Amino acid sequence: MAVDATFDHRQEDALERLRDEYAAGALSLEELTKRIGRAYAATTSAELDDVVADLSSFPAVPPAGSEMVEPHLVHGEHVLWVGRPDPARHFSKGDRVAIPFSLLWGGFAIFWEASVLVSGGGFFVLWGIPFVALGLYMMVGRFFYKARLKRRTWFAVTNRRVIKLERRRTGDAVDAAFIDAIPAVNRDVGADGAGSVIFGGGTRWQAELASSGMPSFFMNNVPVPLAFYDIPDAARVADLVTELRQERPER
Repeated sequence: MAVDATFDHRQEDALERLRDEYAAGALSLEELTKRIGRAYAATTSAELDDVVADLSSFPAVPPAGSEMVEPHLVHGEHVLWVGRPDPARHFSKGDRVAIPFSLLWGGFAIFWEASVLVSGGGFFVLWGIPFVALGLYMMVGRFFYKARLKRRTWFAVTNRRVIKLERRRTGDAVDAAFIDAIPAVNRDVGADGAGSVIFGGGTRWQAELASSGMPSFFMNNVPVPLAFYDIPDAARVADLVTELRQERPER
């Protein structure tokens, strides 16, 4: 029984090492798939050693930025990939809805407020100020908010979870999902390889609208899935999480 337990442990170590090498770009998805199949088919330690014999020394060097999420890792968890959203990307597909709506709201609020000012509306001048302020935020301010939010956001994939980390003055805000619990992995990748990866329930429209910087009350009672937005290597991240999901049921 002890021998079996030792072999199972070495097999798991080999699989984790393969994922590390893939996350570091040392293995293609095709090569990763082949080696994982060989690792599961192995019946001796020598066969496991052969699967990883030509790879770099283990453990692999943690990806840059790992130190940001390491304080939030659980026992036995290690980082496979770390990335950040690109603050230079100001527009998303959610803006196809957000921009027309914000122009309609803001334009009407400004027109209404101007009309009240001209007519000497008294109290109604004060009543309209919040609507004008909200309209200006949706038309202009939310783009500055999105850029600022991206600069303090980190994404990570570990051997157990996908993690979104937002650095705040009051402490880190962490949104995470276990690989085992992710029902689906959807991707939206542009020609340059950049894009978004959406995990779990909800629709892409909901995820994109949530990343547009629109006020949160517009998303009230709407399930917003965890997602990595505007990352440069979206396809590779989606493939990595997909491989992790495929391996879990077999363990």
